[in-house]
Amino acid sequence: MKLSYCVIILGLVGLIGFASSCTSKSNPAAPVSDTSLLQGVWSGKLLGDDQNPVWTITFSNDTAIAAAGTQIYFKGLFNVTEKNNVKNIDVIISESSIAPEYVGKTSLGVYQINKDTLKYAADEPGSLTRPASINGDSTSMVFVLVKK
Repeated sequence: MKLSYCVIILGLVGLIGFASSCTSKSNPAAPVSDTSLLQGVWSGKLLGDDQNPVWTITFSNDTAIAAAGTQIYFKGLFNVTEKNNVKNIDVIISESSIAPEYVGKTSLGVYQINKDTLKYAADEPGSLTRPASINGDSTSMVFVLVKK
């Protein structure tokens, strides 16, 4: 009889220990979205730009603003998606002091975030093509930027 009680008590203790270990484990944190990772000011260069101005791209909520020095190249709404492991970014241009003909058009791009570095390749607003790779092509602007 004593042995039966000991077995029952040990069984209950084991069951309680197992149950508490199952419920006490915290769920892993949800992955951070790329929209969240992009938020803030990024500064760097446009590859192939011999004038070499400092470019900044600021992402705030759903708005992106790209400037070369003090001139705003574009301001617009952005949206990011991932399809087949390719990270796409589309910017609908709402303002441009450098190229007003781009207002109302969409720039299709691809991007890559590696820690505090953003590489962003985009085709001309209004173009129906997206850069085939993060390195862009002959019609792409390719930025390499660091988060401030």
